[in-house]
Amino acid sequence: MKKSLLLVIFSCIFCFANAQNIQIVDPVTSVLGNSEEIAYINLHVKNNSASTQEIYLQRTLVSLVPGHLSYFCFGVTCYPPGVSKSPDNLTLTAGTTDESVKTYLDPRSTVGVSVVNYCYYNLAKTDSACLLLTYDMALTGIVNNSHLKFVKVFPNPADENINLAFNTEKVYSNSEIQITDLSGRIVASEKVSTTEGLIKLDVSSLPSGIYICNLVADGVSIARDKVIVR
Repeated sequence: MKKSLLLVIFSCIFCFANAQNIQIVDPVTSVLGNSEEIAYINLHVKNNSASTQEIYLQRTLVSLVPGHLSYFCFGVTCYPPGVSKSPDNLTLTAGTTDESVKTYLDPRSTVGVSVVNYCYYNLAKTDSACLLLTYDMALTGIVNNSHLKFVKVFPNPADENINLAFNTEKVYSNSEIQITDLSGRIVASEKVSTTEGLIKLDVSSLPSGIYICNLVADGVSIARDKVIVR
């Protein structure tokens, strides 16, 4: 009996000692945005253990307003709204903190409050750190895109690369995203073969200035967004 009790106590101490090796530091749990702009919250995760940790990120949609899109960037990769678990892992050496994760909420002109839960896990799923995020998107008087057809750019302003989230609503015979300068000259373009998704474009060679991202379907611009290249 005593041996069993000691074993239980030892097991509890061992579990406690190994818990919370992954920690979300300096957490921000909510953001107040407007219905015409993408809102984001950065996540900072620290490895409190004495050894290197391989971790991944899992997203759970707790309460998503119809019309809102949720997606995230993990490490150097940004994933489309349909991806809820990072396919890649992040390597954190002992005592280090990663600040690369951004969690995005695109309201697409829709007012409302969406709640999303994000959890970091180690590969064995024996340790985790979770945070419940609230995105409160208020009304504005500007409408750039419809609820269904849209193109959104982030980060904005941009230095080297931009990510473009898009939705054409339906299948067109020819769809692409065009980046134009203010004179209308096309400076970059990318074909899209799905109705919605996320693509990355290199803008490091573009001169600093303001550009327009057009979602073009069968020769007609159906949605647009502005991006500033620094």
